[in-house]
Amino acid sequence: MRSARQIRIRPETKSDASSIDEVTSAAFANAEHTDHNEQSIVRGLRGANHLSVSLVAEDEVTQTIVGHVAVSPVNISDGSENWYGLGPISVLPEYQGNGIGSILIERAMADIQTRHAAGCVVLGSPKYYTRFGFKAEPSLQLPGVAPEYFMALTWRKPTPIGTVTYHKAFEAEEPSYPTGMKAGISGLAFGAFFLLCLLVYYIFENRRRDALYGPPAQLTEEEQAQGLSNKPDQEIESFRYLM
Repeated sequence: MRSARQIRIRPETKSDASSIDEVTSAAFANAEHTDHNEQSIVRGLRGANHLSVSLVAEDEVTQTIVGHVAVSPVNISDGSENWYGLGPISVLPEYQGNGIGSILIERAMADIQTRHAAGCVVLGSPKYYTRFGFKAEPSLQLPGVAPEYFMALTWRKPTPIGTVTYHKAFEAEEPSYPTGMKAGISGLAFGAFFLLCLLVYYIFENRRRDALYGPPAQLTEEEQAQGLSNKPDQEIESFRYLM
């Protein structure tokens, strides 16, 4: 483990994208109450140029990225402007518990305030996020989420009244790939199809050669001794079509 003093917080660069993917995926691999698509969310926000703040935590010793935080604009149904959403926030499991996540959040909140932000919302554990000033606001709602888990930090009063909508990247689903039994069944099905194609070709080719050269009964003694069928050597010298 590294202490927070050995971690440098900086804005992400173009070359950080794959590392951020890996960190985000690892951080949420065993998390509950998630679809494990956080890396897709970050990619979607980046691709839509919707990352207002994107900071990475870099281990100064190994020069590797070990944490990441994203902040993006949100819409509120009452028309309030300059509101943002915090997250996803990721720290590699082996670096968790060292205050890196807290530093990322504090830096992200400081950065977003320089953009004249009116406030920020977050979805997560009240026990964790209340330490940064977030609290449940009855006037702000996120459909399908229990009120105590959706919190806001208001910098410019009054707090809006309405429904919050995140960018559509938060609806992203991670592509699924067949694994285990599904992959095995798919492989068997493909193999059976391939063998069926070979059988059809074998039957067709036999009939074609019978029509062209005559049936096997018409083979000469020399051709029979060579084990040839339907005189294929007359057609393709290097190909020996056996019975």
